[in-house]
Amino acid sequence: MAEPVVIGYGQNKWVNDATSKAMGLFAYNLSSIESMHDDNNANYQVPVGKKFIVLSITVHPKESTAGLGGVLLAQHNVADAAGGTRFYGVTTSTRTNSITTDMPYYATIDAGNYINCQATNAGVNVSIFGVEVDV
Repeated sequence: MAEPVVIGYGQNKWVNDATSKAMGLFAYNLSSIESMHDDNNANYQVPVGKKFIVLSITVHPKESTAGLGGVLLAQHNVADAAGGTRFYGVTTSTRTNSITTDMPYYATIDAGNYINCQATNAGVNVSIFGVEVDV
């Protein structure tokens, strides 16, 4: 009998099966609004019949002078578009040089949506770890 393989982050776990997939998404050197990319560097859109569960968010400046002024994440049915349903946001008017911030998080992104990321200062990198599962 095979042992089940568990995927997840922190306290959130799933038994891996043929339809679930752990994924890392990224947006780098943000200067405006950009959709998160998959490992093929394509805009990631949640497939029909699936949902994407965000389990962690990592934000860090590309350069020490970039600083973190703020990052907004939203699900939207249009890639690289403003608006949509915001599920994460940190804003500040102060540019501060900062080290990488990695945090557990939980948000569900619906089928057909992109995860659009906007940084208030250029040069910010954002990565997300999550699990794509059946609805």
